[in-house]
Amino acid sequence: MAGHLSERLTCACSLVTDGLVLADIGTDHAFLPIERCRSGRTPSAIAADVRPGPLSRAEAHVREAQMEDRIECRLSDGFSAIRPGEVQTAVITGMGGLLICDILRRGAETVDSLQELILGPQSEPADVRRCAAEMGFAIDREEMIEEDGKFYVLIRLRRDRRAEIPKKINTAETTALPDAYRNNMEELAALNFGPYLLAHRNPVLYRFLCRRQEVLAGLLESLSKKRAEGGLSPAAEKRYSEIKEEMRLIATAQKRYEK
Repeated sequence: MAGHLSERLTCACSLVTDGLVLADIGTDHAFLPIERCRSGRTPSAIAADVRPGPLSRAEAHVREAQMEDRIECRLSDGFSAIRPGEVQTAVITGMGGLLICDILRRGAETVDSLQELILGPQSEPADVRRCAAEMGFAIDREEMIEEDGKFYVLIRLRRDRRAEIPKKINTAETTALPDAYRNNMEELAALNFGPYLLAHRNPVLYRFLCRRQEVLAGLLESLSKKRAEGGLSPAAEKRYSEIKEEMRLIATAQKRYEK
């Protein structure tokens, strides 16, 4: 069954703390809880999914692995079918950051009882970091992997202290940031790209920053040409400003690798 784990799921699996009862939210095939329980690092787990089809597949895989006594499959919209205190750690990966935030907030009562979260947002990682901090979790470790040409970030958070992340930053509207945050680019870069990843000069993050910079430079060149020739529509002008702001953030993050 371990062979079924992608590099992303293998990384998520490695971040779970040994000995804690696990909930895998959006389990899909249940490979992660199966691997954790089979290895003996996780005593028991709940494999939860909102869709009956994937849950049925998960149940089949659990039976195949002969793990029915240690893994319970539940039809659950996020944490809706998981009571506070039933699990100590939860994994949520393979979905957008805004959806992860929604799942955490709707399941706040259960989330509040957790010792740990392993989150793998496929978008909006800054929103996820801020949401988790507001719920009383602090970043303990971050990993970034490249798989099949795509980059994935995985964040382990523990209920130790409140993370010092600004709560009023609207990362979707960086051009409308308050001056206090716009001028603190290092803080904003950490929120977007990961304070742990930057502090440890993660090489995969550096590759991501360089590749993203190349893409944005091409877009900026195209928009600048149109801007010089006849101006841009309001929407294009907004995009132009957003690209310049993101490139500024990337440059700020890259400076961490020069120190």
